[in-house]
Amino acid sequence: IHHLALMPGAVRLLVTAPTGRELPDALATLVKDGHLEIVELRPLDRPLSTEMVGGLLRGHVEGPTERRLFELSGGNPFVLHELVAASVSSGVLKQKHGVWSWRGEVVGTSRLHDLVADRLQEVPPEVRSLLELLCLAEPLTVAQLSDAVGSEVVAAGESAGLIEVDRVGPDSEVRCTHGLHS
Repeated sequence: IHHLALMPGAVRLLVTAPTGRELPDALATLVKDGHLEIVELRPLDRPLSTEMVGGLLRGHVEGPTERRLFELSGGNPFVLHELVAASVSSGVLKQKHGVWSWRGEVVGTSRLHDLVADRLQEVPPEVRSLLELLCLAEPLTVAQLSDAVGSEVVAAGESAGLIEVDRVGPDSEVRCTHGLHS
């Protein structure tokens, strides 16, 4: 990459790297020397997710399907793209009378698995245990989860954006924020 970035002429590079990880040395050097600019991408909001799905499918998508795809993807465009592709190829996402709709279960693919696994690799083991517990018994109360894994772990899961608490108090219910984690 370093060689390509320094070539004279109109070579333009687009390099992706996961957020929250240290850049490989070659990329860090390019950034430090001003040859590479970092642009942090945020998750898509619902309107942008809907627009992306409509563009991928080249058609109108029913509201509940748009909502489900957005919730499952968490606004991650890579996950959203893989969800749409897998769902179309499996027949779960179909066009009928000019409208795309989802009927059936989430279809797992190796690429979706890899995307989720890559994200979870960054998560401390105790927070992964919290997610596993929620996947088996969601929803649980804050008190139940705190008893099982500790209140610090519950707080870490919430601050990492992996779980959400519906209100304040020990009886509050906790759920996974990302549908593919559950």
